[in-house]
Amino acid sequence: MIEKIKKRLINKYTLIIALLLSGVFFSCYLAHRHMVSRTIEAALLDYLDEEAWEAQQHLQKSPDITGMHKINSAANAIHNFTYWYANGKFFHAETPSDDDISAELQKRMLANAYQDNKIYSENIKRNHIKWYFLLTSRNLICNGQKVGRVFVLSNVTPLKWSNKQFIYAAVCAILILSALAYLAGHFLAGRAIEQINKFFEKQKTFVSDASHELRTPLSVLLAYTELLERKNDPEIVRRMKEEILEMSRLNSILLELARSDNDQIQMQYESFNLSELAAAVLDNIRQISAGKKLKLSIDAPAATNINADKNLVKRLLYILTDNAVKYTPDGGAVAITIIPGEKTATICIKDTGIGISATDLPHVFERFFRAEKSRNRNTGGLGL
Repeated sequence: MIEKIKKRLINKYTLIIALLLSGVFFSCYLAHRHMVSRTIEAALLDYLDEEAWEAQQHLQKSPDITGMHKINSAANAIHNFTYWYANGKFFHAETPSDDDISAELQKRMLANAYQDNKIYSENIKRNHIKWYFLLTSRNLICNGQKVGRVFVLSNVTPLKWSNKQFIYAAVCAILILSALAYLAGHFLAGRAIEQINKFFEKQKTFVSDASHELRTPLSVLLAYTELLERKNDPEIVRRMKEEILEMSRLNSILLELARSDNDQIQMQYESFNLSELAAAVLDNIRQISAGKKLKLSIDAPAATNINADKNLVKRLLYILTDNAVKYTPDGGAVAITIIPGEKTATICIKDTGIGISATDLPHVFERFFRAEKSRNRNTGGLGL
């Protein structure tokens, strides 16, 4: 399940990054294309103004003089071309050097009804090369009458090719960056999923260990119940009660852990004397551990007032002190030290017990973890 989540995260992140890159690249492309197109169109209209004025002057001064000039142009170079049309023929032109392209352009100019000052696109394929033209035209007016028409064109084939190259380069860049994003997402998602996986494994271990801890008292209860069916023995009832109380205690701890994980524990802050509380806890522990003949001592100022949840601090003292007593052999010593601070207080509990090995130290705060690999229940602890 974790691997599926990881793959989904990587795929989603890669897709989002690819879409963002595509949006950035093609937004830049469209903005650049629009800007260049507007510039070329404006220049073409200015060129039309000049050619229309020259054509009118030519018709008024020397209408019989004609001239067709070929421009040595190629598809990969930007050129402007001009055609003057009057009296049923083209009488002046600056045309591409390729006669077939020039003839095709003249044919289209006569066949199509172009509006004045409007930009049109014309494409011509020649020798497996496609030429792209922008065309605009205007009527020639002499003495208030329409006598002909002026056509101007611009070869924008190089711009079309550069646009295609830009799109090709953009697609390649998007694919490469998306691949890098996939690898980066795989690395980052792996780092994130690693923590989730550890937590998930801890949860599975928690459920497994909780089941293990509950299975033992349930098995004991079942055995006692079967014995109770055969004979009514008060000792059996007492032991059943102990196991039920143990299960109840475990259930309470699990419930409290669940509330802690969900941040549902309500802290009840109050001011109290930590030294007095620690002394009271130690007195209770002394009565419980009297048989082990331990030396129990406390070193604390007379009054160490703190503001905290008294019940939780009391439980903490019981857990740590009881743990020290359990793992300290007969005749050993357990000492509690309270060190007051400016706004805090430090609780130090020291014993002469068996201690914890260096290999087990990193796991002491893991739930259900106990240094005894046999999980001996004689000490009564649950590792919680």
